[in-house]
Amino acid sequence: MKPGKKTNRVKRSPKKQKYTKTWLESVKLEDASLLAGSDGSGIIAQIGDQYFSSFNTNPTFDPGDMMVVPKGIGEIDLNFSFGGNCEWTITRKPGDYFTSAAPDLEPDEEDSSYAYLDSWAEGAFQIKLVSDDMPELEFYLNIVFVRAVLQNKTGAISTNNSFSKTNFIGQFYINTTSDSINFSNSGASTFRVILQGGGSDAKLGVDRITCGWLQNLTDMEVYANYSDGGQEYWDPNTSLPCLDAAGPTIDGGTSAFGSDSHFVEDPGAAIGKSFKVYSDDTPQASFNLSYPGSGATPSSTHDGYSFETYLACFSSDFDWSYVLLGEVDWDILYDGKFDGSGAWSASGADVSAPSDIDDDPSTFPCNADDIGVAYWAPVIRSVMQLRHSP
Repeated sequence: MKPGKKTNRVKRSPKKQKYTKTWLESVKLEDASLLAGSDGSGIIAQIGDQYFSSFNTNPTFDPGDMMVVPKGIGEIDLNFSFGGNCEWTITRKPGDYFTSAAPDLEPDEEDSSYAYLDSWAEGAFQIKLVSDDMPELEFYLNIVFVRAVLQNKTGAISTNNSFSKTNFIGQFYINTTSDSINFSNSGASTFRVILQGGGSDAKLGVDRITCGWLQNLTDMEVYANYSDGGQEYWDPNTSLPCLDAAGPTIDGGTSAFGSDSHFVEDPGAAIGKSFKVYSDDTPQASFNLSYPGSGATPSSTHDGYSFETYLACFSSDFDWSYVLLGEVDWDILYDGKFDGSGAWSASGADVSAPSDIDDDPSTFPCNADDIGVAYWAPVIRSVMQLRHSP
């Protein structure tokens, strides 16, 4: 966790608890106390424990002094640090590509130095604030909402059911191939995310948005059986679901994505910018070549893991909050048998996943509480089955 200040944090009045729920959920990781703004004065925007501050009295939209968030990040809390009775207004930046209405901006009913901004919008806007304590000044917050458009999401997932066994330093490994689960096709049908922000070409603010794959381990039951009745299994060593990320620490941003998650610009979009977001996952399972204590040899392996993988994006201005754009649930089974020579062959081993990314508002089941924030550190547990005396 990076050090940061929590001064000037927005405090909702107890009667104002408004949140506009959308199917694009904002996911906030824990322990986020990071300074996203400058000196913490003027207009302060807050999401979770991060904030962006703007001491701006220039009515001209300045790209060098703007806040960028993904569309659907959730309600944004606003506060004028100098207080007073405040009047808040929001207008779209002139010449913007998008022309839809401005998002809802509602002052707090009890203290108008606080306000709440909906994030279901796209393009560039300017918030203007006037306080009766400082009537001679006008304060501004420039903000860009970036929307993500999924392109070629149908058929974007492929699997490869090829398994092999290798031995290394007293253990055997059941391996999958480098493309056992591939989040992106190749060639003309490559899955892309088009990011569209502010300005006449919708490119303003896009460079602050990063997309990637957030992956939860939701179930872990993989076993090796031995010739004397002993059994080993993998223990995730933490509660599930847990975040299957690059590690070794979570520090917001890309650190929550999988180690093989890639985000690469792919020029070609007329409006906004186009990116490839891909990942090749290669999970494996490993066990002892001989059972501890008895020296028994392995006879079979079975069961495996289950994952929920989310296509997500975040802004560098609030890099502990993620908007989830789609979901892929997938499973891997390591079922196989050993022959008398110690060779292993697959017998029911399988990688299963849908071919499409699910971004349907009626079926997308994401809940922020379902995103694990602890890393899994699996260990092998050995269990000798009990036998009855004759």
